[in-house]
Amino acid sequence: MSAAARLPEVSTGPAGRRVAAVHLACAWVALEDVRLDEARDELDKARVANAESPDALLAALHDLLTARLDVAAGHPDRALTVLGAIGGDAAGTPWFRRRMRLVEAEAHLAGDAPVEAMRAARAVGGAEGAVTLARVHLHERLPDAASRTVRPVLREPSAPAAVRVEAWLLDAYLAYREEDTSRGRRSLERALRLGERERIGLPFARARNWLLPALRQDPELVRPHRRFLGPLGLGGGSDDTAADPAVLARLSKRELEVLILLSRMLTTDEIATELYISVNTVKTHLKNIYRKLAVTRRGEAVRRARRYRLL
Repeated sequence: MSAAARLPEVSTGPAGRRVAAVHLACAWVALEDVRLDEARDELDKARVANAESPDALLAALHDLLTARLDVAAGHPDRALTVLGAIGGDAAGTPWFRRRMRLVEAEAHLAGDAPVEAMRAARAVGGAEGAVTLARVHLHERLPDAASRTVRPVLREPSAPAAVRVEAWLLDAYLAYREEDTSRGRRSLERALRLGERERIGLPFARARNWLLPALRQDPELVRPHRRFLGPLGLGGGSDDTAADPAVLARLSKRELEVLILLSRMLTTDEIATELYISVNTVKTHLKNIYRKLAVTRRGEAVRRARRYRLL
């Protein structure tokens, strides 16, 4: 639960507030661990609990985490809408303003708006802003600027663990890009050790496009971190195999379509709207998917589908 320790202190006197705070902490951890469905469930529970004894800071934290989750799930526009609706005293505290700016930068970057992302990242400042700014530079195909920006963060031991993980990953990418495999491997190994210890998987999932080929060429580096990388689809072996023909044959075309939308964190109602079918039909498809994949929950279905390379 180390990631949850970064949440600010909140008043947890009434039972509803205590329960809401616990669910928010669990949502934070699940998000860092790339268990997006569980994070969404925890946020829903936090919202219900906070409604029993409303607390403005908890409500603002709920919305902030919801925005982060929306970015991770591929909905940057939705994240910006959520951020724009956050108000009250909580949004005026320095800690919260920085968090909002960071998520705003992430959303703009994911939405292919680098100018807005750069503006938000510069407003954050510090190591956190520098790492995000370096990612913007890479998006703009400015690797030298990215390297200059991220280099000081690598020498900043007081930076948050998630920031250091991101910085080492960026340095690894830049090194591999320059064909400096020795430096790339060292930086990647540092990112893996820290990420596994602190249960920070989100930066690795985000870097999947370049990370997967690099890890496939270095099984010795993967081996001690397989339990960490496996659920992210980066561990090789049974967690990164080709599609299982038996499983693929059991799933209908419509069930595969539902499964794809499920992996994008769409609700049952949203899936029904997307496919022009009824909610009850979606529920029937979900039951069939769970049965055929031998799972009982949405997140398990998505993880198993990724293991079989169905997604």
